[in-house]
Amino acid sequence: MDISNHKTIIIGLIIVLFIGSCVYVYNHYFDPSELQINEVTIKNSPRPVSAALMVVHVVGAVDKPGVYRLKHGDRVLDAIGQAGGATLKADLSILNLAEKVKDAQKITVPSKTKSRPMASMASSGGKISINSASQKQLQSLPGIGTAGAKNIIKGRPYSKLEGIMKVKRIGKKSFKKLRNRIRL
Repeated sequence: MDISNHKTIIIGLIIVLFIGSCVYVYNHYFDPSELQINEVTIKNSPRPVSAALMVVHVVGAVDKPGVYRLKHGDRVLDAIGQAGGATLKADLSILNLAEKVKDAQKITVPSKTKSRPMASMASSGGKISINSASQKQLQSLPGIGTAGAKNIIKGRPYSKLEGIMKVKRIGKKSFKKLRNRIRL
């Protein structure tokens, strides 16, 4: 036998031993049933997304509205946190913050709304407009109940504050109590 034949045989044996060792290690240390695909690629997305992630859309009264990736089992509260948190105008009492999010869910965080009469009341030094206040606001006045508030609303519009004395159950005595708390 030639030396080159010996080298070929030795190299062949080394390759066979190496492949055999790899097969042994794979079969001994790796269980194929435990292997899973951890990443998938979303069409037109340059980065892979873990199969354990969901995509949700958070809008409304949050600091950073947008699309976010969350883990399975995450809650609405987690989604709002991903979106930078709720703004000061957010009304979180309407949402179920403990609800688990679902893939492709849109979460809308509502804003607290102020009614026009309340806003105008705040800008007028706390006085209530007898021409535009709601029944509930009128009932907050001293001596004005449900019937009195309804009567004030029926008598609108008023051109001067004293016009309220024409309303049933409101006389000079009641007007004196109300004068500094109402406006047109």
